Amino acid sequence: MWQRVPAVARRTLASLPQTRLATKAARTLTADKLRILGFHGVDDLPAFERLLRTTTEKYTPVSAEQVVGWLQGGDSLPEHSVWFTFDDGLPSTFDAGGVLEELGISATAFVCPSTVEQPARLWFQTVFAAEQVGIRIPESKEHPSLTALKRLPNRDRIAYVTQLEQALVCAGNDPGPPLGLDRLRTWTSQGHSVGNHTWSHPCLDTCTETEQRHEITHAHEQLQKWGFEPTLFAYPNGNHTASSEQVLKELGYDAAILFDHHLSSMPCHPHRISRLRIDSDINDRRALSILSGSHSTAFHLGTGLATIRRSRHDRS
Repeated sequence: MWQRVPAVARRTLASLPQTRLATKAARTLTADKLRILGFHGVDDLPAFERLLRTTTEKYTPVSAEQVVGWLQGGDSLPEHSVWFTFDDGLPSTFDAGGVLEELGISATAFVCPSTVEQPARLWFQTVFAAEQVGIRIPESKEHPSLTALKRLPNRDRIAYVTQLEQALVCAGNDPGPPLGLDRLRTWTSQGHSVGNHTWSHPCLDTCTETEQRHEITHAHEQLQKWGFEPTLFAYPNGNHTASSEQVLKELGYDAAILFDHHLSSMPCHPHRISRLRIDSDINDRRALSILSGSHSTAFHLGTGLATIRRSRHDRS
């Protein structure tokens, strides 16, 4: 049905959540909700600074400490509150620490310790690097996409990506310098916090219970050795599992966040907190749509309709 709608009409409907009226109405209706923004690094620092200034004109930044207090039944958060979070521990995230500090924003970086002290790529970075230089695995009958790799059992994915990494290194494409512990320490000195993002960023829902426990606890223990006390966790790819949640509870984690493109509200499960997807170089109109909640409402409505259509097609 959607494909029968003319392209111009589809574009018009898709842009409706970004209209000033929709954004204003959604912002008013969601004043009591928390917006957790999930970034992956900062692609363009000047553009990101503009985004920060646009955001702080209409929304109130809150720290991880404030969010935890709210989750535990303490002080309520201010209206239109927003928490800035960054996944994967990319160097560009820490390059933005000073700008965030200047604007009075306390952000949280969820890091994978495997890339901090040793030159290493996270598995999906290896896939991207191989694609960029045209490296493939000759022995493999199929060359799975990133989406397909995410669905593979963890051991199978590791085996395939290990071959890619070896081929890259043999071709002279090294991982580059590690993140460096000094970056993490500078980040916290700027008033920001560090959270756990597992040791090597697996897809937890494709891991065995033993693998899940190792990924979480190994990262936790390493962060502790470096002098951090991680109590915040972000599920890689947003993939929550009951087993990983249980490990987090045993370790005493205060909060764990998803990547489901929803706003958060109370009552809220502390180990399944909603988070919004956003890019660091996004334009103001789209950013305000995401912050207001109108974008996520339209996104999930569209996803729901698509699911219904697939279901009807499967039954026919």
